[in-house]
Amino acid sequence: MGSVRRGGRRGPHRRAGVPLVAALAMASLVGPFTGGAASASSTRPAARTPACVVLRPPKGGGAAVLTQAQNGRTYCVRVGEEVLFFLHAPSLSGPMWTVPVARPAGVLQTAALGVLPVRGATARRLRARRAGTATVTATRAVCLPAPGAVACTAMLLFKVILRVLARPGTAAVG
Repeated sequence: MGSVRRGGRRGPHRRAGVPLVAALAMASLVGPFTGGAASASSTRPAARTPACVVLRPPKGGGAAVLTQAQNGRTYCVRVGEEVLFFLHAPSLSGPMWTVPVARPAGVLQTAALGVLPVRGATARRLRARRAGTATVTATRAVCLPAPGAVACTAMLLFKVILRVLARPGTAAVG
């Protein structure tokens, strides 16, 4: 057995231990009371509509731009605003993205593109026509088919949800 040293200096690790134990004990007492609000909100049912990031048109006018970097997200726009989709292929000789399609029809409408996409890019401009929710999708093959090789049927999916909000001061339709 080791000898027990009484009195004298205790090492710095011993001095730090007491406040640490006290802080942990306090946290265990306070935790249930401060966590109540967070746990109560997590028991509420999920909202009917997902939260969205509001897209703002550029200051000089025009359309907000979305690329495949925004894949899988939900955005909000107002009736009359436009969104320009630019989807870039990783290689100029590889498979291209299909033109983005919005469903259901009627919430978004195709607008004049107004720009010439660079080689390897697929573009589409959509205008928010009426309040509602639309899903915009496009696909791209992962690889090109090669003669005599195993077929490559894997596809990439681009999907964005656009919630179209009525303009302030107007009645929501749809």
